[in-house]
Amino acid sequence: MWLVDDLFFILLLEDLAFVDGRADDFIKELKRVHLDERGLWSSLGTKGAFYRSFAEAEVPRMTDELASIWAEVAFHAGYLTPERMVDETAWEEIVSQVKEQAASGDLTLDSIHEQHGEFSAIVGFTRAYISTGGKWVFLDFETPRNGSWLKSIRLPTPSFAEGVLFTPWGRRYASAAVGSS
Repeated sequence: MWLVDDLFFILLLEDLAFVDGRADDFIKELKRVHLDERGLWSSLGTKGAFYRSFAEAEVPRMTDELASIWAEVAFHAGYLTPERMVDETAWEEIVSQVKEQAASGDLTLDSIHEQHGEFSAIVGFTRAYISTGGKWVFLDFETPRNGSWLKSIRLPTPSFAEGVLFTPWGRRYASAAVGSS
């Protein structure tokens, strides 16, 4: 079952590219740039990257987080058009403020939404702000009984593992390899 989710998205994007008359290698190139080069692809598909950063027991439940990776690829392929994108300066401010606030305490979905406005993309319990330059910052939430709490921030870094930041509340989701950094 490891590659079933990935296979669905790969085939969907390949079919859309075929219908659009794009080159056969179009989706392969997108996968290379956005997944392979960032360490988001392994023999386990995109789940492999999550296993390196998140606690093993949590990864099978992370369907929203995995789907959000494919949402970004679909965006870069031109198949996902968000209603709201933020300019580069505002995006940098959002990222900076969320990182700073998350380092000093726990954040909720509502508090981030109130401070920074509508999200650019919503994939289940994962939210994203997308810059006009195409950069994504993913905010992964967990929803226990008392609200939606931010567990991790995923930044657009050259290496997926380097771009995963855990909030104090979300450190329980970090793999032993990542620890509580």
